[in-house]
Amino acid sequence: MPAPTLRRLWAEGEKGRKSWALDAYEHFRMELSEWTRGQLPEARDETTIVLFGPTQVGKTTLLLELLGISASALKHVSEALRGGRAAGNSSTSVPMIYHESADEHWRIDNGKPLNAAGLQKALEKLRDCVEADEMEDTRVATLHIPKQYFNPARPALPRVRILDLPGINPTNLNEGKFVRSVAQRYVSTADLVLLITRADDLGFLNPITLAAGGLRALDWRVSSARFCVVTSYAFKLQSVQEWLDAPGEIRDVDALRKRCAEQMGTFGIKVTDLHCLFPLDFGDSWEQASAERRERAGPLMDQLRKELCARITNAADPLGRLRHAHDAFSIAMKLEEEAIARHKEAQEAADKDLRQREADLEKWRQQHARRTKRLAALADTLPISGARDELCLEFEKKLKTMSACLPAADDTSAMKKSYLRSTARRFQALMWHAVADLGSLASESETDHVDEILTLMAVEFEEKKFARRAAFFFKEIDKQLENPMIDGYWQLVPGHSFAEDREQLTDCMEKATTWLRTRFVEACDSAILAHEAVLQHAQKRMQRARQRVQARIEQLDHELAEQQAATVQRKKELAELKRSLAADQQRAAAFDELLRAALRKDLRARRDIMAREPVPARRFLQLVGAVAISTRFRNHFTTSCATTEDI
Repeated sequence: MPAPTLRRLWAEGEKGRKSWALDAYEHFRMELSEWTRGQLPEARDETTIVLFGPTQVGKTTLLLELLGISASALKHVSEALRGGRAAGNSSTSVPMIYHESADEHWRIDNGKPLNAAGLQKALEKLRDCVEADEMEDTRVATLHIPKQYFNPARPALPRVRILDLPGINPTNLNEGKFVRSVAQRYVSTADLVLLITRADDLGFLNPITLAAGGLRALDWRVSSARFCVVTSYAFKLQSVQEWLDAPGEIRDVDALRKRCAEQMGTFGIKVTDLHCLFPLDFGDSWEQASAERRERAGPLMDQLRKELCARITNAADPLGRLRHAHDAFSIAMKLEEEAIARHKEAQEAADKDLRQREADLEKWRQQHARRTKRLAALADTLPISGARDELCLEFEKKLKTMSACLPAADDTSAMKKSYLRSTARRFQALMWHAVADLGSLASESETDHVDEILTLMAVEFEEKKFARRAAFFFKEIDKQLENPMIDGYWQLVPGHSFAEDREQLTDCMEKATTWLRTRFVEACDSAILAHEAVLQHAQKRMQRARQRVQARIEQLDHELAEQQAATVQRKKELAELKRSLAADQQRAAAFDELLRAALRKDLRARRDIMAREPVPARRFLQLVGAVAISTRFRNHFTTSCATTEDI
């Protein structure tokens, strides 16, 4: 086995010069609460940068520009990467990493060379697997783009994993599930995230919308060091064009970012760090802009692209995660502020809802009391019996007054048939009047149910039918009195005497009165039965209604109890969150000391290795490496880290 060269020994040592810092960072990250930990990337040897956003906002186009695809080839490469998919759909079906090919062929995952048709078939196959729910969310495709499409004079980006993620909200359900899973896997753990959306569709940047797209418990406003928010088509907005054209306006990057933040404010998105905003225009939108517009906006675009490339370059260094650790203190503070604001808003809404529920509950309880009282009244049959007795008594009084309404007998009318006939007719009329005017029986009554019973009784009496039945009792007497030729009674003429006919008429009236009394009682009893049936039906309906009211009261009671319990739980969670975030702030404040201790430990380990190492070249490399580590971290961090004196 050949002896290791100095270059090889240096490369081996270089691999271990970052491990102590990354180990210290990961140890620090794992001690944080889940809320703060979720805002920091994991410690890995490889840096990951992702592009994430809705479909058709220019994610792939932007990445191709940053990778150095020439302007003349940009449209052709973009069309090829669509894999034959129509405009309006996401061109990226799985997470993609783009690299420059070593030759003039397309390749996927270093497979066989592909032409444009072969590339389209390969991309279609990937998309079919996603739509059929046959793709693992760990799948990342590496696509090599022919060398001829790259601009040789492009600025060099670090060779780092830049993942182009599929767009959110696809039409296919399986693709949507895949996208959400991929977003949670890669965006939550990436070192740098480029959130991309159209400048006229900023609602995507709302944390609630992002959570629906797969970014749970991640707020770009809290950890802005990990996010670059790119708004495409920025210079197509009418407001931006007017700003560019307005005389006397300060047209620089800071002013442009401020306008972008103000626009986000209209969507309820408050931006605290303007430097994470990158309002850009690229691709066809930029190519189609007027020469005047490009002349005015060009310097702004160049500066923003340069800053974006710098952010990507800085993120490419795994040790850049140590800067995120220093941000943990402010992240914890922002999380606490956000949590308190959310709790206050939620509590205000809960209190308002609680007051409304309590008011509703009181209304339902009042309704329940009214229905209970009404139900008790319906169940009480004593007033019905009292109403029957009272009606019969009042009717009996009315019958007794009928005789006073008969024609009076005087000397001229006495002993005449016309008098008896008029008395019979008058009596029959009084009989009908007694039942036709039943409402008068209720005028003096204060007993319940009288009106309802009388209304039902009125149906029992029909005038013509009643008249025929009443006339039946006077049929015989009417025959005897129907001779119109002789009206008077003559003592010498044989026949009925006046006294006999009057006695017979009196007997007829008594029988008719008895029938009328019986008929009234029958009608009254029938009406009472009908009324009781109505009351029983009403009672059943009232019971069902009261049961529904009771069920609603129980439901509201349960909801109120749940809401009160939720309020208590929210307060407990907020208190726990505040305690955890306070502990995170203390840990973040002590991170420099933690890092220093880890560095001292690593340097002492190198000292021990040098003491045991018999090869002078290796001892020398360990010494140089230790000095390099100490110098580098002393220059990059405010803490006075260990020096060569620790060796």
